[in-house]
This record gives sequence, structure tokens and C-alpha cells, in this order.
Amino acid sequence: MAGFQLGSDRSQGHDFQSIYEGLQWSETITDRPAIIICHTEKGRGMSVVKEHPEHNFMLNTDQYRRALVELENIEKELIIHAN
Repeated sequence: MAGFQLGSDRSQGHDFQSIYEGLQWSETITDRPAIIICHTEKGRGMSVVKEHPEHNFMLNTDQYRRALVELENIEKELIIHAN
């Protein structure tokens, strides 16, 4: 990003600590815009989304129910990490 005169950093987009550290780093850049590139994985933790070839699609009823169960599991994991 140096060609654009940007400060840049990379982050694991599913790791809250990594994102937080990137935000802290961005506050140290005072002479130019800062950008954080977060590397993420499509549908991480949600098989119904991860397995689908498109990024934009409607869930059918069965997929919707599976997604709700998987979201509940993700929510439990987030609660564990928050404590």
C-alpha cells in the first residue's frame, strides 16, 4: 500500500485480538491514512454458507434451520471468549 501513501497492516479477520491490535496500530499512524486488511473465510462456522458456491443466496427452510443451530454454537463460543 506504500504506492498509495497508506499505512497498512494485516489481520486475521476472525480473531478479535488481532483486529484489536490492528486498531491500536492504526492509532499510531498520524501522517497518512491507515488501512487494516482482515483476512476472512467465507461462511466460517456456518457450513450451509461455506459450502454454497455463491456469496449472495437465499436459504431454504432446511438451510435456515441448520444455520440457526450453527449460529447458536458460534454465539456460545463468543460468550466463552468474552469471559
